[in-house]
Amino acid sequence: MIFADKLINLRKKAGMSQEDLALKLGVSRQSVSKWEGAQSIPDISKIIELSQIFGVSTDYLLKDDLDVEDDSPIKENSDKKMISLTEVNDYLAINNKTKYYVAIGVVLCILSPITLLLLVMFSYLGFISDILASAIGVITLLAIVTIAVILFVVSGFKLNKYEFINSQDFETQYGVTGYINEKKNNYYQTYMIMMVIGIILCVLCVIPLLVSAFINDGEYAIAGVCALLLIVAIGVFLLIVASCQMSAYNKILQEGEYTKERKETNKSVSLVSSLYWMLVVAIYLTYSFISNDWHITWIVWPIAGILYPVIIKIVELIKSK
Repeated sequence: MIFADKLINLRKKAGMSQEDLALKLGVSRQSVSKWEGAQSIPDISKIIELSQIFGVSTDYLLKDDLDVEDDSPIKENSDKKMISLTEVNDYLAINNKTKYYVAIGVVLCILSPITLLLLVMFSYLGFISDILASAIGVITLLAIVTIAVILFVVSGFKLNKYEFINSQDFETQYGVTGYINEKKNNYYQTYMIMMVIGIILCVLCVIPLLVSAFINDGEYAIAGVCALLLIVAIGVFLLIVASCQMSAYNKILQEGEYTKERKETNKSVSLVSSLYWMLVVAIYLTYSFISNDWHITWIVWPIAGILYPVIIKIVELIKSK
């Protein structure tokens, strides 16, 4: 029996019309009609969805010599959540949006002092008073940080539905692992390019600062700091976007940092990370307001970035014991 005949039989047994099936698959009725008329066949992702909808194997659908529906619907393990291809695609779609929310939020935090620094530079040049420059600069900084926090919160809410992927052991339905592996392999080259460019930018970001130090002028030094922050922001943006996308694939495949054994450790790491960056923000703002040296206090961020992996490694070692 060919695929077209199997599809007709399965659809009728399920009491579904072509329109019903098309709606479930997110395709047009004409597409289903062509499949049933043997004029075309669906791609592999739709084959997997059909196998899940009708509770048969992809082998049964694709192999003409298999005329018996020998596969019953996949039963979920009572102790583990079973994730379908539809859920995986929904998660990837949400992650594709939220990775930019997170990246933009971090970039805004990095760039937040620039307005203040430029206003301080203008005050040195006599274009604006020190008090007015500080007032406008601080208000702008707080507004930018507020926008960043909102982006982080929105991102968290959107991904909250799939928090179990980070913390729980789960299984994927038939065909999902192969599907995600293919997407991961296709993305790998883009991932490597973005990571390399991001790292290079973060390494080269000190060049404007060194140039301004060589010129030995206060105004140029501030401009150098602004250029440094801009270059770092671009590099970090690329690193976050690339890492979030690859992490999404690894989470579903439960590979790398998201193996079943490491998920318990990741819970502690996530908690420590949240507390750590909240503390960094508090230190940065407190130090800046007390000293009023906003052109210097930005150093808190690179120091925090250097210390972060060390702290996380310590947490992992403690948890492993």
